[in-house]
This record gives sequence, C-alpha cells and structure tokens, in this order.
Amino acid sequence: MITGHLTFQIDSIQYEYDIYRKTLRRGDTIPEEEKNNWASYAPDSSYMVFAKNHNLYLMEVGDEDSVEIQLTEDGERWFSYQWRHGDYC
Repeated sequence: MITGHLTFQIDSIQYEYDIYRKTLRRGDTIPEEEKNNWASYAPDSSYMVFAKNHNLYLMEVGDEDSVEIQLTEDGERWFSYQWRHGDYC
C-alpha cells in the first residue's frame, strides 16, 4: 500500500519525505547503539578477530602476552576485510 510518505535514516537522524507535497521533514534523532564495529568475538569471548591494514587478524582476549596472528594476506584497498576508515587511507 502506498502511503505517500517515504521514511529513511541517515546516520542517526530519521527523515520523512512527502511524495505528494515534495517536502522533506527531519524527524527524531535515533540513539545509536554502542557497538564494537572493529572486532568480532568468539562465542566464549576467548578470541577476537579484527581487521587491520585491510587484512584479518586473530588475538586471544585477556592474555597480556597474546600476539596478533595474521589470518589473511590478500586484503587491499577497496577489496578489504575492513569496511570503514581503512578503505579511505
């Protein structure tokens, strides 16, 4: 069913576009969830995987002597395991 309104979100701000009146209204600010976007954790939280220099690394959590283990070597700019800031460098 067409309602005449298109609702969308950019960053944390919601917008509503009225198709018939051709007007855009800024809506509410949607609180962003605090999420760790740079790492993923094992189900038991003992290891984490993260992207660095466009490749994936594994590291044990909670061990001061833990070192990064590089898992991939094929990551490159625009074809990266890293989807944020790293592709802009």
